[in-house]
Amino acid sequence: MDKMDKAEYWILESAVHSVSPINVLASEDSITNWFFYPGPGLSRPDMINVLHRLFEAGDLIATRTNWNGTIKYEQLVPTKEEIEAALSQERYVNYSCTESSPSWKNMTQEAIEAVWAQERGLDYGLTVQGGSRWETITQADWSHYLRVGSQGKHTRVKSGEETLEEQPVDLSENAVALEWYVIVEGSDKKLIEESVAACAEAQGFSIIMPVWEVMQPWRVNYWKTLPIGYQVTYLHQYSRSKPMRPYEPYGYDPWPSYLPWYVKPQFE
Repeated sequence: MDKMDKAEYWILESAVHSVSPINVLASEDSITNWFFYPGPGLSRPDMINVLHRLFEAGDLIATRTNWNGTIKYEQLVPTKEEIEAALSQERYVNYSCTESSPSWKNMTQEAIEAVWAQERGLDYGLTVQGGSRWETITQADWSHYLRVGSQGKHTRVKSGEETLEEQPVDLSENAVALEWYVIVEGSDKKLIEESVAACAEAQGFSIIMPVWEVMQPWRVNYWKTLPIGYQVTYLHQYSRSKPMRPYEPYGYDPWPSYLPWYVKPQFE
């Protein structure tokens, strides 16, 4: 049995799906704002020690990136001093300069490029070894895992000579406008089919012309790859004849046939 304490587990689990900036771990408030759930309750020195231990053990790896997301340096194992510096970095350095903000509109193209070229400190993520430790302690079963995403309604998804945009849709008074494509991936095609159907039934929408793709191999996330996966992309259209269930982001799972795919360990 792999020995792991609560803090180590929390940090590993926080990186299962994606990498994150180290500086979001600077305080409980910044952790909650970033992950939308509570942190491990560590002091700054304890957080540095746990991170350093996981980096040194080979469970985590750090990358230094620019605001535009490009990796500027090779992956590295940071020292305690580098971890402390990353935690202390201001979280949103010039990040308020979004395209919709007045400050962005008043900037020259040269100034905008300078903002995006800035280093944003260190990100942390799992190594394959760290992911394997997490899988072992949680008894993760990837055959029960589904990844659900969406794309803008103008995205063209090709299937042979056709695209989803060219398929007929319900334009009757009983329908509302299409808003987006839904993309569901998993290693079990039957589970995807059942989950999509159950979600459509629960939410009251129609599945418009699903397009399937087989992925060999399937890159589940940045550290995990499986031999095969399936992806379905479809337009969904809500019907006025069946009221939608109110959106409850913290109390309702819109995918009612999701199967538990890992078990959270209990710590004393």
